[in-house]
This record gives sequence, C-alpha cells and structure tokens, in this order.
Amino acid sequence: MIFFDPIMGALTPTLLKQNWLTMMEYKNGPDVSIPTKLMIKLYQFILLFKEVVKMVVNSEYIKQLLLERERFDNPPDHTVKATGVGIARFIIRCNNNADKVLNLAKRVLVIVNYNSELVWPSFELWKKILPDIFINHCAKELTEEEVKNQQIYWDSLSYEQKIEEAKKDKAWTLSNWLAWLEPDCREWFWWNAHKFDGEIENTHFLIEVTALDDPFASGALKWLFKACGAINVISTDDL
Repeated sequence: MIFFDPIMGALTPTLLKQNWLTMMEYKNGPDVSIPTKLMIKLYQFILLFKEVVKMVVNSEYIKQLLLERERFDNPPDHTVKATGVGIARFIIRCNNNADKVLNLAKRVLVIVNYNSELVWPSFELWKKILPDIFINHCAKELTEEEVKNQQIYWDSLSYEQKIEEAKKDKAWTLSNWLAWLEPDCREWFWWNAHKFDGEIENTHFLIEVTALDDPFASGALKWLFKACGAINVISTDDL
C-alpha cells in the first residue's frame, strides 16, 4: 500500500513504520496525542529527506557542470560514453555565419556554466554578464500581470504538454530562457560540435548535448542558437 502526502508525495509503508518506531521514543505530553506527535515527527523526517535528496541532486548537477566545463576545451572523442541518458544531436542552419553563431552560443553557455556552481545570479546580474547581442534577440520581458497569467497557464499543463509548448517556434524572454537553465530544471549539457565541409561549411553545423532525461525539453537549447543568429534548429530525430 502507498500513502500520499501533500508535501512529499508517495510514502511507502516502510517509511511510515520507521517513523512510527522513532515516534515511540517520544515522551507522552499531556496535551499532545500520539497521532499528532507522529505527524510532527513524520514531517520532520520528510523535510530532512527532501534536503538529502536536494543534496544528491546538487551533487549530480555540480558533477555535470564540471564535466561540461572540461568538454568546452577538450571535446570528447566518439569512444567516450555520455554522462546522461544519451546524446541528442541538432543541426543548426545559419545565414553564412556558422562560425559566428557557434562561437557566440558556446560563449553564452560558458558564462552560464561558470556562474551556476554556487549561487544562481539575479536577473539583473545575468543581464550584465551575458552578451548584449544574445540578450537583444530575446523577447521583451512580460509585465507582472502577463507573468501571472502565463504562470497559471503553465501550471495547468502536464509535463508532456510543457515539453510540446517549449518546442514552439517563438521568441523567448531572457528570464524564461534562464529559468530552464536553473539547477532544478536543466536537462541537457554541452557535449560537442561538428563543422561540415563543402558547400554547407558556412551555413550548417551539428551540435551534440548529453540529455539527463528522454525525452527532454529542447526549447531552451533551440532558442540559444536562434538568439545567437541561427535561422533554424532541427533535431536529427525529426529528419
């Protein structure tokens, strides 16, 4: 049997039993019933458990940041195993400025990487440290009322619907793009880039990212390159 808790979600009978046994160590207060004490202890355990999970998640996130940082300067060869669930590939189409788009996108990701390890910067700080050319291509920030309405709509969507929404070809605000790069939301990290030869040398290149989930929301990834000057970004899975 699985019990549902509004704070944590599903609780197994094992967890409940452990908390009950711990609860028995409490002295009976004159005005507090055993069930009340049990709930207090249970919620204390839940909060502690959530902190442990958060520490594990943060540890994995830092690991991914450091691995990504290494790949910026030392691209992995084809024998290196992906650090996530697999490699996702995208073809970037440009207007005869492939090198410029690639270099700018990589520069943006490097800035995000080196400013994500400790405390997530404020929005005002992000506007100062990210390249102006990237910021200027982002959509205008929404008003408080528009943000509120958008949040209500977003919260009404399922995870699958959010992924589809993120795929839509529309300009992103900088704040929305940054939200998908935050530690709790980021699902992909830079892996490698490959240039083409011949007629499409200046118009196309291929990038690889390691995904932490399958499928993963690729909207922020696509907007990164579009805001850096790309005409289109297509997943090789869609070809």
